[in-house]
Amino acid sequence: TGFTGDLVLSVSALDKLKPGVEEYLKLHQVADGKEGLNVVAYTVTWTCYEADGVTVASGASEGVKKCALVNMYGLADHDGTAIKDPREPRPVATARFELYW
Repeated sequence: TGFTGDLVLSVSALDKLKPGVEEYLKLHQVADGKEGLNVVAYTVTWTCYEADGVTVASGASEGVKKCALVNMYGLADHDGTAIKDPREPRPVATARFELYW
């Protein structure tokens, strides 16, 4: 297609990827000063909840469950711990939008 620039996407936590996926993504890096497609992959961990909003679910159920991002918002300046997701749990599709915002 001739596109040059960054392709930004979100993937599962590295330990949950299928074999070979991480290596495949790393192959798509453009050297400094070169043109081409560069893949930027954010790894994301979710905590999803059952309908009661308290019980932790085993997954997002294809995006139906409401979820919070884990350790996505950087490190606090004062002691180096991750900042808790400041938003209410929401559908994964909504949270994904935040990743690309």
